[in-house]
Amino acid sequence: MPALMLDDGTVVSEITAICEYLAEHAGGSSLIGDTMQERVETRMWVRRIDLGIVEPLANGFRSSEGAPMFKDRMRIIPHAADDLKALAQDKIQWLDGLIGDQNYICGDRFSLADIMLCVFLEFGAQVGQPIDQNNANIVAWHNRVKDRPSFAA
Repeated sequence: MPALMLDDGTVVSEITAICEYLAEHAGGSSLIGDTMQERVETRMWVRRIDLGIVEPLANGFRSSEGAPMFKDRMRIIPHAADDLKALAQDKIQWLDGLIGDQNYICGDRFSLADIMLCVFLEFGAQVGQPIDQNNANIVAWHNRVKDRPSFAA
């Protein structure tokens, strides 16, 4: 789990909070948004992606293929694994319809939402939950993100 210790000793361990703190500490970041409207849009999409895709995708893995790694550290739900994976795929299909032919999740603006989704779709592909190729908008979006120089870094 990522964690960031602040100057006063406070430990922040949620990835979105860490990203926002670092962006603000550095004087702002277009990954979160340059305006209040952009920031709220990014936060909305990060939350939707986190709850609708990341959580069920990761928990589906933890409760099935990843069970040997996690069974002694956290509660796993083997009988729910397939449904959790299906929930993630349902939300990916939902997102496919919403983004249409936009360049990125937040329209023309690359953001933390794109990074989060891309990383977890890459993880999903490695653990038996690949992108359904019928989600043409997500496939095209994913290719755009992977074509960015920062993806290869």
